[in-house]
Amino acid sequence: MDLTAEHKGYFVFRICPHNNPLVPATQECLDLHELERADGQGTRLPVVDTGLYEALYKLPEGVTCDQCVFQWHYNTGMH
Repeated sequence: MDLTAEHKGYFVFRICPHNNPLVPATQECLDLHELERADGQGTRLPVVDTGLYEALYKLPEGVTCDQCVFQWHYNTGMH
């Protein structure tokens, strides 16, 4: 991710094992599968500055799909 303006906070990523392109994925489905960082540092990726961010995440155990829906959420914080 290339962040050009930073507002502190953190990134969170979710996935929904959704396989029907005719039906929208729900937030409830996404909320069931918040992705864990591969480095064992939890689910949040802190935002500390502008620039490039790179992180590896693990897929949840047992989650498989042909058409997953991926969500990237930036929770901003106060300066």
